[in-house]
Amino acid sequence: MKKLCLFTTFLIINIYGNSQVFNIVYPSIRPELKTVDAVSLTIPLKNNEAYFISRGIPLIGPYYYYRIATKVDRTGEVLWHKYISDSLGYFTPRHFEFISNNRIMLAGFKYPPERDIAKYWYGIFDIEMNMLEEHIYSGTHNKADITHFLISDNGDYVFSALDNMLDDRGNGATDKVKAVVFSTDSTGQMKWYYEMWDSLRPKDLYTANKVMEDSQGNFYAFGGFLTSGEFPNWKGLVIKMSPSGKLLWHKIYPIAGYGVSFYSVLSLANDQFLLVGHSADPINFFNDRAESYIYSIVMDTSGTILKSNFKNKSFSNSLSDCVLKNGQYACLRW
Repeated sequence: MKKLCLFTTFLIINIYGNSQVFNIVYPSIRPELKTVDAVSLTIPLKNNEAYFISRGIPLIGPYYYYRIATKVDRTGEVLWHKYISDSLGYFTPRHFEFISNNRIMLAGFKYPPERDIAKYWYGIFDIEMNMLEEHIYSGTHNKADITHFLISDNGDYVFSALDNMLDDRGNGATDKVKAVVFSTDSTGQMKWYYEMWDSLRPKDLYTANKVMEDSQGNFYAFGGFLTSGEFPNWKGLVIKMSPSGKLLWHKIYPIAGYGVSFYSVLSLANDQFLLVGHSADPINFFNDRAESYIYSIVMDTSGTILKSNFKNKSFSNSLSDCVLKNGQYACLRW
């Protein structure tokens, strides 16, 4: 049977600042099925090599999602690829990075074999993407999902996450979401857990997309707050937690009358954070004159916005996963 293929573009930058760009179609490694593959996560390695994680869905046969890890050199040549989900069950990683020189962490969510309730999940892998350990935690709704993690200064893992309640219509729509921040020690033992949700407004959605740490060991989760029945309905959300997991404050940011949610957050000097994201124009959102705004916000540890900048762009622009170097930032666009 004919296979569908994976198409991707990589930019690998070596230590001297030189770059290598390649566009390659990688055939699916599931030749027995028609499949749709897509790159979801990448991390660079030394020696101008990189890993990427692809996810795929068979279009015929058993309803089974799979995940593949691939290692490529600086020209895009495949050094190896392997399944990392056939033995792990149905999981989706959201964040992927080194936690030491020879260990890699993937974090996201995982369904049990009966596929009824998704749980927080992270796995530790060796340099060849063989799983060394995995950890699973329940939320209070039916889809618990880690969005981002960091290793704190004391060696603990700190996660931002979502505790979703999917509706019963079978289409994956979300009925309510709690923004979550939690921490485990390096062995996976849960240390503290916090959920933010207003039960008086059950259709509101609270999201936590990124987690950061300041020089005092406090943690910040950045995301959004969607109010049902309002427009613009997305507002920025920031949650501040103490090193021991106590809520210090949370703040909602209705910025400039536009719907916003904080997706990409970078640490700056002097305990400041750079927030970069995308905002829709509420007035013309539903007609042909719809526009979007790329925004950047600098915020301090008190939650005060020190500066902000909105740039008008075409509606197709939306930014995430930014990196900062030499005073400039570059972002993925989707």
